[in-house]
Amino acid sequence: MRREYDNPKVGLITLIDPRKEWAENFKKMKGIDLMEQTKVSISGIVAFLKRENVEVVDKGMVKEKIGAINHTEDLLNGGIDCLLIHVPGWSYASYGVSAARVAQEKNTPIIIWGTSALSGITALKGALDEVGLFYKLVIGNPEELDTLNKVLSFIKASYVFKSLKNITLGIFGGRSMGMFTTSIDIAQYNKIFGIDIEHIDELEIVRVAKHVSEEKIEKYLNKLLYYIF
Repeated sequence: MRREYDNPKVGLITLIDPRKEWAENFKKMKGIDLMEQTKVSISGIVAFLKRENVEVVDKGMVKEKIGAINHTEDLLNGGIDCLLIHVPGWSYASYGVSAARVAQEKNTPIIIWGTSALSGITALKGALDEVGLFYKLVIGNPEELDTLNKVLSFIKASYVFKSLKNITLGIFGGRSMGMFTTSIDIAQYNKIFGIDIEHIDELEIVRVAKHVSEEKIEKYLNKLLYYIF
């Protein structure tokens, strides 16, 4: 069961090109240090998420499949709400697919975020589509407000999704006045959200209400009126 009032928790892995010589040659030809550029990008992502009260577990740069799998398993065991796969440039899509598959098997939402070059993120997107894994795609740099808002919105949604698992939803009474929109499929809710549905007779409200103090009633009535009206 989730702790009350905690913050969203995100697991971050960054996929990079495993070919060391490519980074060295690129630096010689273009004068750009890809490794340093990636470190700056990671720092920007982590700093942004922490400013938004998101707990970040950063596993750093990953350049082999077994590393992607092991890091993802560690993150899942640590209770993350969402797996963020950061793709700053070219990387092997198979590494990302392996990580995403591990996350999806544990019913954990996945977001893939492409920064800088588009080669790696487009290859990963295509691979995930081909094998039928679900994910949220975001492309843009950590300095762009629109990009950041997309990432943050998905993380918050993932937090809510994971928080719902194994909670019990109490429903008083049955279907009201024949309306289909006042009833739900219990099995479907459990399958999608992991929510258990408990039906409670309306007379239970009357029975329990007799034992609630006036002070408590006044407190929650004022709170209800404040948020609704």
